[in-house]
Amino acid sequence: MNHEEGTQGAKPTKSPTPIEAEIYDEWLDYLNTYPPYSSTNWVRDTPGIDQSHSTIVEPMAILLPCFKDAQKKNYTVETGHAGNSYIHFTLEGKDLFGSIQTLFATEQCPNAIFARVSLFLDVDQKGPRIDPYSKISSLHYRLLARPKTPKTIVICIKHIIGHVAVLSNVSGVFGIDIETISVAIVHHLVSEPPLFAPLSPYAAPELRVSSPGCHTGITSCCTTIQRGFW
Repeated sequence: MNHEEGTQGAKPTKSPTPIEAEIYDEWLDYLNTYPPYSSTNWVRDTPGIDQSHSTIVEPMAILLPCFKDAQKKNYTVETGHAGNSYIHFTLEGKDLFGSIQTLFATEQCPNAIFARVSLFLDVDQKGPRIDPYSKISSLHYRLLARPKTPKTIVICIKHIIGHVAVLSNVSGVFGIDIETISVAIVHHLVSEPPLFAPLSPYAAPELRVSSPGCHTGITSCCTTIQRGFW
């Protein structure tokens, strides 16, 4: 599936709708890999197989256009607002970057919102590695690339730290013979990273006011998309 097909197919919905097979597979992989979901054995519905000790993942979700974090910053799918879709997030202590392609919530995980992210990857370089930002680390820049065949994963939005700014570089810039992107980590310039995740449309009503843990002081999913990412 190419990049355009993947994003254009993710139109916001007000009620559960079938999700694409590739998104479903990536979501299932996430649930079985990362806590707290990985304590459960999540499986697809397979007739004829005993699944009594597993939880079947229903391929239905509400598709969302955007959400706001605890600091009321907007995050959107890339087709809605590219700048608001570029994110810095962590998985197992590793810093990762990418653009949000799809946002969705499901009844099976009522207190979570999930994002399908197209990853920005390290530049595949031949010969000595070129890093134009290695001596100016205070700028918090990374030189990365968007592969022609997107590499996508599904994550819970609790992993998102903040926005990044992205500048495209044509082939030849920095002496590299492919298109690259300069990724600037900008969220540290404005405020501390968000500590809380927004609520899913499926969250219990009492959580929408205040509760311990990851739901305190949360705004619900945004209904408008603002200009810029601040």
